[in-house]
Amino acid sequence: MIRVTVPNLPIRIQSYSSKKDGSAQQLRLQVAYLHTVDQDDQPLPYPEKVELFVRDNGQPLAAGEYTFRPSAITVRDGRASFDASRVVPIKPKSAAQ
Repeated sequence: MIRVTVPNLPIRIQSYSSKKDGSAQQLRLQVAYLHTVDQDDQPLPYPEKVELFVRDNGQPLAAGEYTFRPSAITVRDGRASFDASRVVPIKPKSAAQ
């Protein structure tokens, strides 16, 4: 499983022109940090910053810790896409009594 940290930051809107018809379009992007490993499967010292696409009608992920299975990532035309609907919140560990 891959761990994802989503901070409490605003969604970034990136405007662009459609190559198809020149119409104005917008991408909604959410910052997240992936806790990845090196070539020897050792955790990297710092998480890697990425931006997740938020679908037009979709809600961004709430701030928190998540995991996702590798099946949440698809590759098309050399670009990786992350399906945020396949993330699972990590439940905080309860304090020992």
